[in-house]
Amino acid sequence: MTTEAASATEAPAATEAPAATEAPAATEAAVASTEAVASTEPGASTVGAASPEGHPLVGAWILMDTNDPESPPFLGSFSADGIYRQADFDGLDGYGAWEATGPTSAALTFVQHTPNEEGEFGGSATIRATIEVDPDGQSLTAEFTIELVGEGAPAGEYGPGSVTGTRIVVEPMGTPAGSFDDLFGQFEEGTEPTSEDTAIVEDTMIVVTETTEASPPTTS
Repeated sequence: MTTEAASATEAPAATEAPAATEAPAATEAAVASTEAVASTEPGASTVGAASPEGHPLVGAWILMDTNDPESPPFLGSFSADGIYRQADFDGLDGYGAWEATGPTSAALTFVQHTPNEEGEFGGSATIRATIEVDPDGQSLTAEFTIELVGEGAPAGEYGPGSVTGTRIVVEPMGTPAGSFDDLFGQFEEGTEPTSEDTAIVEDTMIVVTETTEASPPTTS
C-alpha cells in the first residue's frame, strides 16, 4: 500500500509539463522582438532598425571626400551581412561593420591602421559615419568623425567631414582598342603612345625629310 500510495502521489508531478505549455508564448515573444528590431518603418531611426539584407547601400561604391576635392577617390564595399571594407589609393585598408537605421539610411564604424614616418605601425583611426542613400539607389552622402589612437594622438572624435559616393554597376565589355601587347608596349622606355593619325603624320614627315635630303642645293 505504501508503494501504491507513493506511485499515485508521484504520478501527477510526472505528467505535469508547465514548460511545454509556456514554450509557444516564449516563441511568440521572440518572434515579436525580432520583428520589432527588423522594422523598416520610415520613422525608425534607431541603429539596427532595419536589416542590412536588401538595403540599397549593399554593393560597391566609388567614394570622394568632399572636404578635400583634390584627393583621389577611394573604394568602399558594403556586404549584406553587415561587413564594410575600404581601400584607399595609398594602400591603406579599412574594415568595419554597418547597420541599417532605416529604409535608405545606415550607421557605419570602421578602423584603419596607420603607419608612422618610418613606415611602422603608428596607431589606428576609427571612423564613425551616418549614411543616406539617394532614392535612385545610385548615389549616397555621408557625414563622419575620426578618432585617432596612438602615441601623441589627441583624445576624442573630430569632424564632421562629408563624403559622396557613386555606385559601381556592371557594364558590358566594349570593343578592345588594341591587344595587351599594344597596351603595355606603350609603357616601355622611350616608347610613346601613338594613334593612327599620329602614325600618318609621322610617315609624311619622313617622306618629306627624305625628299629634301635627296634634292641638291640650287644656286642663282
